[in-house]
Amino acid sequence: MQKSRRVNILIDEAQYRKVHEAGLNLSGLVRDLITDHFSQRTVVLSVQASTRALYDQAISNFGVTDKDLEKYFLEALDRLLQVKAQKIESLRKGLKSGRG
Repeated sequence: MQKSRRVNILIDEAQYRKVHEAGLNLSGLVRDLITDHFSQRTVVLSVQASTRALYDQAISNFGVTDKDLEKYFLEALDRLLQVKAQKIESLRKGLKSGRG
């Protein structure tokens, strides 16, 4: 077992209330978030509440795992890079035509 260290953290009242109402252990939650943050295999996305609800529904009702979603995540990243590359190319063309 790893040695633990006691630390103090400051959270606002609304955060405390949410953790308490959810019945979560704050220390465990913080440990999990730190582990996720420094993980070589975890990606944390901030999404709209409706997207989160769809994600939760798919995971709980269809036996889908994050591993199943990885292929689609990579496809989305590829599409994002394609769009950004098109925008960069458009800017480059503008620069070239401005040089005349």
